[in-house]
Amino acid sequence: NTELTLDYHFDYEKLYSEIGHKETKNSWIDHYTTYSKCYINSSHFYRSLYIADRTSDKKITPPTQVSGYNVDTLTSPEQGVWYPDSFYIDLSYNGKKSGSFNPFKCEKKWTSLYLTTTLPKKHSNLQWTMHLGSGKSELSRGNSAIAKQLLIKDIDWLNKPQFLIFGTIRSFPLLQIRQIINSFIDKSLPFNNEAVRYLIMQAFCHVGKETWKQDLKNPTWYKLITNELNELKGKVEKNPRNYGIIPLLYSVASYLSEYENFKNWSKEFCRSLSETCVELANELEKQLANELKNQLAKASDLDAIVFKEKQGIFFAYSLLCFQGVKDLEKNDIDKM
Repeated sequence: NTELTLDYHFDYEKLYSEIGHKETKNSWIDHYTTYSKCYINSSHFYRSLYIADRTSDKKITPPTQVSGYNVDTLTSPEQGVWYPDSFYIDLSYNGKKSGSFNPFKCEKKWTSLYLTTTLPKKHSNLQWTMHLGSGKSELSRGNSAIAKQLLIKDIDWLNKPQFLIFGTIRSFPLLQIRQIINSFIDKSLPFNNEAVRYLIMQAFCHVGKETWKQDLKNPTWYKLITNELNELKGKVEKNPRNYGIIPLLYSVASYLSEYENFKNWSKEFCRSLSETCVELANELEKQLANELKNQLAKASDLDAIVFKEKQGIFFAYSLLCFQGVKDLEKNDIDKM
């Protein structure tokens, strides 16, 4: 998903300060590093040696003969590998931004942050809600929304109850699914807002043990999820002004289609949602035609552009809905 990108919230400098190495000038190390480039496809991530501790006064003396330019050419213990015993030798990689670094020093928290979706910049003050953390959640995570409620004054699309719900969706991994379903039932979040969709999809796509996803395999929760999503789709059909909900609906349905018990439901749901989008687009065409025929209120060129823009959005949504149809049939392709 192109939306799952990194931006301002990921602190590269702090990461590199933890895992980076200063370059060590040594002819033998330079020799190894230079030739390792020849055997790696990416010139930015070749293997290189560095000396982590230069406390010894012993002179480094390379061997007069080297059996192979690359460690991959060594085929037996007799060939051997020379290295200065008085120094601690480690493996590092040469990166685009950090110089030499040791990837094995990277802690889980950095991997977790790297895989966390970045909210659009206008919602950057809510980025903390997206990150669950690596491993077990801290007990204080459940109170984060309460502690940060002063942020509400800078957010015009969330009231206080909505803010507290938004901030606790990802508090604890085992409660994520239930928190989402509860928000569907209570209609307690503005589902037409992109930040809500990002948050919900980040929770669904949480990487970790399967135990937190057991609710999705439960028949009772299956019925609750499908009923609530069908009801949200009905809101769009009854009132096209709710079209902002559509991206959330096809995103969630597409994710659920990966589960065998949801597969058939997701397929029919997404097909129906796609048809709804096409109907809304065609309805706009009729509205524009009526405006043009109406002599009392002539439609300007700008009005026509606005209609066409909305039409384009609905047609785009209708295509995106098919991501939830895993096994496309000829009829699906014809409609696309």
